[in-house]
Amino acid sequence: MTAFALTFGGQTKVLASSPSESALQISNTYYVSTSGNDTNTGTQTAPFKTFAKATSVLVPGDVLQVVTGTYLETLNLAASGTAAAPITVIGNGSVLNMQGINANGITVNGSYIRVAGFEVTGATDFGIFIKGKYVTVENNKVHDAVTINGVGTCGISTSWGSAVKVGVGGENATIRNNTVYNNCGEGIAVTRGVNAVVENNTIYDNFGVNIYIDNSPYTTVQNNSSYCTGTHLRNGNRATGIALGEELYSGWGAQLHDVVVSGNTVRDCRYGISAYESDVTGTLTNVSIAGNNIPGGQIRSISLQTLLNQNISVSYNTIFNDIYVYQPVGVTLTGNTIGGIAPAPTNVVPSATFTALPTVTPTKTTLPSPTPTLIVPTATRVASTATSVSSKTYDSKLSAFVYSSGWQTVSTSNAYGGSYRETTQNGATVTFPFIGQSFSILYKGGVSFSKFDIYLDGKLVATLDEKLSTATYQKRWDYPSQLVSGNHTLKMIFKVTSSTVYRGSLDAVIVR
Repeated sequence: MTAFALTFGGQTKVLASSPSESALQISNTYYVSTSGNDTNTGTQTAPFKTFAKATSVLVPGDVLQVVTGTYLETLNLAASGTAAAPITVIGNGSVLNMQGINANGITVNGSYIRVAGFEVTGATDFGIFIKGKYVTVENNKVHDAVTINGVGTCGISTSWGSAVKVGVGGENATIRNNTVYNNCGEGIAVTRGVNAVVENNTIYDNFGVNIYIDNSPYTTVQNNSSYCTGTHLRNGNRATGIALGEELYSGWGAQLHDVVVSGNTVRDCRYGISAYESDVTGTLTNVSIAGNNIPGGQIRSISLQTLLNQNISVSYNTIFNDIYVYQPVGVTLTGNTIGGIAPAPTNVVPSATFTALPTVTPTKTTLPSPTPTLIVPTATRVASTATSVSSKTYDSKLSAFVYSSGWQTVSTSNAYGGSYRETTQNGATVTFPFIGQSFSILYKGGVSFSKFDIYLDGKLVATLDEKLSTATYQKRWDYPSQLVSGNHTLKMIFKVTSSTVYRGSLDAVIVR
């Protein structure tokens, strides 16, 4: 095909000789400026005033140039381009300040759209929200957004958004070369998206997870820099650098599979890379965590808390401590290095293509899960310098506690920190990793309270009976033995005794 382009003012006419194309395809470059007017023609010398007017004229192949300035209007992109003629919107460093009033800074509902060069701040929910297909978001800055949960000093909201979000309907999205920081929610999140790529971004000091892949299949997270400096703490804890989750969404089911996490650097976060236990009893399937560098952090370099795994590969990562794997069946560890420099074998980072596996239908049981195992990678390990820590109390509402379904928060001034967790679901679990030589459990007891089986590093060590003759807060149970100083995992599994003895609680854990 031969094409000829003629430009007159701000309008480009593309003459195509292919019979499958129209004889005359018009591609326009429009401009919008804070000093413009919506009665203008949208040229560089006569720009539009508002995003609403500028975006209303966009068709496939068009370019919208945003003249540098500060805009207080949400940029909504509803029109769609095509694979051959995408719509391009260039910010030129413009600031979109939502002032804690508008929900989103940029919303992309259309498809085949590229958005670049903006600074977005002050959105209550999402800085940039992607709901269309074949969308590229690159070279933007998003900061101090998700103000529904605070500004600067973040609080605890019932829910919050993400600085950059791929939501339902978002397919084949690419989030590239953005800087995302100081948001009172997640940094970059893909939630029920499909075929997303998150690459070469710098993400730091967000209140939620810096990069969160939530129930989204065929997703790649590669070559990002994710770090935490301690400026944004949730319940006193730093964010996780990169996390995989499978939260419950009506009609969506369990769709976290075929995910690649490769070539990322994660520094000084609570966890480096984590996979959380599924909220919908799903099986973590076809996941590769490869070639990442995690030189330091607070708890774990890599932590797999999932109960069911299939074709999970963790390979050639450089990490600061042991990899934690709750359920080793279905997980392969290869060539990881604790401290020092990781080897550089040929084809270290696998592609995102996996061999198809038979469908697994998980079944939920109230019996204790298989014995967890702390797996040390096959690698040369730098000698540990860990020492025992002084006594410290950890409130049950901290994010370090991983709860199954069936728990609720009960607020009362009688509890440690003003609240405790309670469950009435037989088989409900809570897991808590800690570093120390012993521990104690604070709980609320009473006549209707039942028992917990206490597991330490995968072994049943005691049964805690919370039944008391009167309601008692901050009742203490002490683990009777001394442990080797280092990393340990406490797990409690609740047992309903009868129809009248059916409650269980956790208030805090004291580590010594």
